[in-house]
Amino acid sequence: MLSVRFKVNQRLQNFSEQLRSVKIFHLKMILHLSVWILFFIILLLSVNKGFLSIVIPLVVIGVTTGKIVKEILSKISPPSEIPILFLLVFMLLERLWFSWLMNTDLTGGYPRVMAFIPQICLLIFITFTLSFLLIENNKGRSRTIYLYMFLAFLSLLLLKLSDHHFWMIFQIILLFVFFRQTSWAEKLTKIECIIYFTIIGIIALNYQKIPYLAIRDITVLSFGWYFLPKILSHFVWIYLLAVLLKIPFVLVYHHAGLSRKFKIAGWLQSSIPQFIQLVILVLVFYFFIGGWQAENLKNAIITQVDKIATSNIRTPHTSYQLRIDEYPFEIKLSEYETININRSPYKNAVIPLRQQDSQKRDYFLLTQLTTAELDVAQLVKIDSSFLKLIHSELQTVAASGLVSYPFRVSEWDSILYNLQWWISRSDYQEIRIFPFALTPYESEEALAVRFPGYGAAAENETRFTIMHSDIFTAGRVFIPMINYRAEKTGLWAFDIVIIPTFSFFGSPLIRQILFWLIAYLLINLLVIQRVIKFGNQINEMIVQKFDQLTLGIRQISGGNLNYKIDMEGEDEFVELAERFNQMSIELQQKMDEAREKDRLEHELRIARDVQLNLLPANLPEIEGYSLSSHIRTATEVGGDFYDVLPLKSGKYLFVIGDVSGKGTSAAFYMAQCISLIRFAREFSSDLRDIMLRLNNYFSDPMIDRQIFVTAIIGILEIERNSISFIRAGHNLPIYLPFKNKSDIKELKSQGLGLGLERSGTLFQKTMKIKTIKFNKGDTLFLYTDGLVEASSYEDSAKHPEQKTEFFGEDRLLDILKKLHGKNPDEIIAEVNREIWKFYGTSPLIDDMTMLVIQRSGEE
Repeated sequence: MLSVRFKVNQRLQNFSEQLRSVKIFHLKMILHLSVWILFFIILLLSVNKGFLSIVIPLVVIGVTTGKIVKEILSKISPPSEIPILFLLVFMLLERLWFSWLMNTDLTGGYPRVMAFIPQICLLIFITFTLSFLLIENNKGRSRTIYLYMFLAFLSLLLLKLSDHHFWMIFQIILLFVFFRQTSWAEKLTKIECIIYFTIIGIIALNYQKIPYLAIRDITVLSFGWYFLPKILSHFVWIYLLAVLLKIPFVLVYHHAGLSRKFKIAGWLQSSIPQFIQLVILVLVFYFFIGGWQAENLKNAIITQVDKIATSNIRTPHTSYQLRIDEYPFEIKLSEYETININRSPYKNAVIPLRQQDSQKRDYFLLTQLTTAELDVAQLVKIDSSFLKLIHSELQTVAASGLVSYPFRVSEWDSILYNLQWWISRSDYQEIRIFPFALTPYESEEALAVRFPGYGAAAENETRFTIMHSDIFTAGRVFIPMINYRAEKTGLWAFDIVIIPTFSFFGSPLIRQILFWLIAYLLINLLVIQRVIKFGNQINEMIVQKFDQLTLGIRQISGGNLNYKIDMEGEDEFVELAERFNQMSIELQQKMDEAREKDRLEHELRIARDVQLNLLPANLPEIEGYSLSSHIRTATEVGGDFYDVLPLKSGKYLFVIGDVSGKGTSAAFYMAQCISLIRFAREFSSDLRDIMLRLNNYFSDPMIDRQIFVTAIIGILEIERNSISFIRAGHNLPIYLPFKNKSDIKELKSQGLGLGLERSGTLFQKTMKIKTIKFNKGDTLFLYTDGLVEASSYEDSAKHPEQKTEFFGEDRLLDILKKLHGKNPDEIIAEVNREIWKFYGTSPLIDDMTMLVIQRSGEE
C-alpha cells in the first residue's frame, strides 16, 4: 500500500541503481562540459560588445547543452524532483552570496574579480540545471533549448526597457510555455500531488525574487549580478507556478473518480460558464451605464467652464481669469501663495494652490483660453459649489452623488487610462472619461455632494468620506494634475457614485433593473437549472451504468462467471452489457472446454502410458541376430503396434501392424489385437491359424465396421535361419541382402486386411505364407504406412501452387540402399533423420513404426 501511495522512493531507488551501474563522466562528456563552461564564460564577458559577439557562444552553448543532456538521458533517468531541488539550492546560495557581498566592502580590482568567480559558478550550475529540467520534460528534444534562449533574450530586452507592463505580460506567456514542460507531475500519486502542491506553494509564496532595478546599461557586471540572475530567478519562480497550476489538472485527470470528473465537467460546462456570463453581462451593463454617465459628466464640466468663461452664470462660485503675457506667468491671488507656472502642454489641468499661513491646499481647474486679442488663464476652484454647478447640468440614470479627489494610478491601471479610443479632439481633450471604474480611489482630500432624493438635502451637503466599501463608481472623468513646473503629478477625478441605500433602490429605473435581474434569476432557477439538473441526472446514469460494468468486471475477475449485468434501455452501455454477458457465457464455455480438454489430455496420457506398456520395452536378445524398433504416434495414442515373442524350439514370432484411424479407438483395438496375438501363440505357432483367429475377431458384427487392421505376422527360425510371414494388407517388407546391395527389394506377398471381409472366405484364399532364407548380414525392414505416406508442402516461393509431396516407397528404397552394412539401430536413426528432414515444419499426420531384423556376422 505504501508503494502505491508513494512512488518517489521507487523513482529515487531506480535512479540510484542507474548511477551505480552506469559511468556518466567519460572523456567525451568531460570535453562537452568543458566547452559548455568555456563558452558560457565567453558569453558573460561578451554581452557588452554587441549582438553579433554573443551569437557564436549562444549557438555553441545550445549545441553542447543538447549533446550533454541527450547523453545523460540515454543512460540515466533522474526524477525531476532532483533538478528542481538543485535549482532551489543553487538559487538560495546565489542570493546569500549576493546579500553577503552587498554588506562587504570590496575595494580594488582583485577582490571584485575573486568575488565574481563564485557568482559565475553558481550561474553555470543554475543555467545548466534549468536547461536539463526543461529538455528532460520535453521528451529529450534538445532543439527546444533555442526556444528558451530566445525567451531569455526577450526577457533581457524587456528588463533593459524597464517596462513593467510588457514584463508582466511576458511572464504570463512564459507560464503557459512552462506549463507544457511539467509532464513529470503526471507520474505523481494522489498523496504526492497534495504534498508537492503544499510544499511548492509555500516555496513560491516565500520565494525571494530579485527586485526590479532601473538598470539600462548591459555590462559584464550588470549582466552577471543583475540581468542573468533576475532572468533565471523569474524562470525558476514561474516554473514553480506552472507546477502548481499543473497539479490540480493531474488530480482531476488521473486521480479523481469518474463521478467526480463528470461533476467537475458539469461545472465547467454549465454553472461556471453561466456565472462568468452573468458577471460579464453585469459588468458590461455597468460599464455601459458608467460610460454614458461619464460622457454626460464630461459635457457638464465643459458646459460650466464655458459659462464661467463668458460670465454667463449667476450661481455663486470661485473663479479667476489671469492674463498671460509671457511664460512662466504669475498666479497671484490674495488668499494663496504666489507661484509662477511654466508653459503647460495641457490646455486643461488641475493645479494645487497653498493657502497663505496654512498648509491646506485648494485645487483649481486651470483652463488656457485663447481669444483674438490675448491669452487668458482661467482658474475655477474645485469645491462643493462647483460640483453643484456640474450637477445642475448632469443627466444620470443611477447616481447618489458626485465626488472629486486627486489620485495616482498604478502601473497596470495606466494601460486603461492611456487608451485613446474615446478621446475627442477638441479644446477640452484633456478632460477624458473612464468607463471601467468600479470604486473611488482612497483620498483624504475628497470633495463630495449628494444628489437630492438620495438621503440628504442639497443645502445640508457636507464633506463625507469615500473610503466606505459600500460606495461604487458609475462613471468617472479625469483631468491631469500638474505642478508649477507644468509637470504631470497625477490625475484629478470626478466620480458619479452610487450609495446602495433604500432611497437609491426606490428610484423607478433601479426598480426596473432589479425587476429584470430578478426575472433573469428566476428563469435561470426554474429553466436553466432544471436543464442543468437533467444533464447531471444523465451524468449520474452514465456513472451508475459504468459502476455496473465495473462490478461485473470485478465479479468475473473474481471467478464468478455466472454473474450477469442487467440494464434497461438500448444505448451503448446496454449493448456493452449484452456483449459482456455473452463474453462471460463464452468464457464459461471456453473454460469448460479447457477443463474437458485437460481431462481428455490426461486420459490420453494415461492411454499412451498403457499403450507403451503393451509394447515391448526391450526386444528379446536372439543369438546370431540383431533387432531394433521405433514407434512415433501422430497423437497421444495411436493404432500402430509391433512385438517379438519367443516360441518353442528356437522360434520367434514377430508382428507389425496398423489399426485404421488414430486416437483412442485405434489404440483400443491395437491393444486387443496385440493381446490376441500374445494369447494365440500360447496355443498355436501356426501363422495361418493365428491370422484366422485375428480375422474372425475383427470380422465379428459387434466390431465397428470402420475398423480394420493391416499386419505382417512372421516366424524367425534360428536353426534354419529362415523367416516365414503372412501379409494381411500391410506394406510390403523390404529385404536388404548383405552380398549385393543392388538386390534390395520389396518382398511381394498377397493378403487382405483383417476385418475387411466378414465371411472370411476371400481372406483365406488370399492368405499366403512366404519364406525367405536369411544369410549372414541380411536385413529385413518392416514399417507401417505412416512412413511412406508422410507428406509436406514444397517451397511456396518456388511452387506457388503449394503442391503436396509424399515421402514414398522409392525414396525409402533409395535411403536403404545407402545404409548397406549398417546395423539396425543405425538404419532406424538414419531413416528418422531423413523423415524429419522431409517433414520440416509440417506436422506428423500418421503413426510411424519401424522394425528391423538383421542376421549378424559375414559369410
